Formats: sequence, structure tokens, C-alpha cells
Amino acid sequence: VVLYNDDWHTFDEVISQLIKAIHCAYEKARAHAFEVHVKGSSVVFSGSIKDCLRVSSILEEIALSTKIIT
Repeated sequence: VVLYNDDWHTFDEVISQLIKAIHCAYEKARAHAFEVHVKGSSVVFSGSIKDCLRVSSILEEIALSTKIIT
């Protein structure tokens, strides 16, 4: 699951949603959020298509932009 940068979500919003979606520690979520901010995107999760759909769906609950690459 790739997470893309946007101009309207705060770091805290993205970090909180990442923790909820991928069940990671705050530090890992913060690292992903920083990579998204600096590089424009970050691969935040890899797994089965079912799990990727679940993660993507949770991230999109707050209108974050994601893409599943197979």
C-alpha cells in the first residue's frame, strides 16, 4: 500500500491513522509520515491483497490518498 502526500492533513492525523491501519509504533508511523512529506509517497504496508485492501480502507477513512500495487 502506497500512501501519497497531500496539503490538508496534519502530521498528527496521518500518524494516528497509520497506527490504526498498520498497528505500528508511533515512531514507525512518524517515519512513514515524514517520508510521505519529503518524497511524496511511502510504501506503508505489504501483504496479502485482503490485508492491503483493509489497510487502504482504514487510511482512506480520513480521505488519505492510497494505491495498492500488485
